[in-house]
Amino acid sequence: MTPVLGRAEAIQSPGPITLKMFDEMGWFNTAIRHNPSLRDTETAQDFVVRANVVSDGTIVPGSVRLYYRVDNGTDAPGATDTVLPMTAANGSTQYTATIPNPGLGRRVSYYISAADVETARTYTAPGVLLSTEATNTQPRYQFFVGPDVVPPVLVHQPSPFIFASNLPLVLTAQASDNIGIASVAVEYSVNGIARPTFNLTRQSDNITYRGSIASTAGAPIVAGDLIAYRLIARDASSNANQTVNPTTDVYRVPVVSIKAPQASYVNNFNAITAATPPISWVMASPSRSQQALMIWLFTPLILTPMPIIR
Repeated sequence: MTPVLGRAEAIQSPGPITLKMFDEMGWFNTAIRHNPSLRDTETAQDFVVRANVVSDGTIVPGSVRLYYRVDNGTDAPGATDTVLPMTAANGSTQYTATIPNPGLGRRVSYYISAADVETARTYTAPGVLLSTEATNTQPRYQFFVGPDVVPPVLVHQPSPFIFASNLPLVLTAQASDNIGIASVAVEYSVNGIARPTFNLTRQSDNITYRGSIASTAGAPIVAGDLIAYRLIARDASSNANQTVNPTTDVYRVPVVSIKAPQASYVNNFNAITAATPPISWVMASPSRSQQALMIWLFTPLILTPMPIIR
């Protein structure tokens, strides 16, 4: 095969066996595209599962199915699935099925399957995990229905210090939760005096939160000050679960300044300053190796060309 037509070139069919071989290699594709938008919730209700099923061939009628189970906690070994047919409007590739209200305190897990006519394969979402054991594992999407007791995940990297010229101090954190984040607050003080608490702003990725400790809130923050703070993330559940970072104590960020350049320096070496410990000298006869080292240290470096002897 070539990317362009040439003279005296004929395009022929490779035959059904070769085409089937290409299909097995992945030239033929059937895909279940599902966005697992169902997440943990405190509201007991019916749940609609949607999937976009596309194929290079023909989907076997009635093969698009939803397999789900409702367990008290995690999936129980040997639990059986309830199978629901997923339907689509004529000409549409969007299939839907509805999981009936499972009630509170229940965990729902599910997966989706479909088959095509051409390869007679059955595809699943999520895909099957292949293993060397006798049976393969079918992963499942899952979500919990009931009161939330899971605290948020809060990640933050503090600065060791900040220059006064770089104020205000910008804080960035990543916060996530199974229900959703309600707020990420900053409690802080300057030189041990508490300042008003404020919330970080959620960024476009819905995970990153950013804000700054204003240098003009209350008394101005200047070089020599010490900023202490901690972050508190609260989720959107009825329990308002929270995570504090750091878990104990606070982060401390000293405000420093760049010293002015030193134009000159004078020292007559007549007195020892308090910051310099006295130096004790011990006079002794050096060894031959020490004498050679001293000569090497105190002899000016003279570069002379050396002849190359072959």
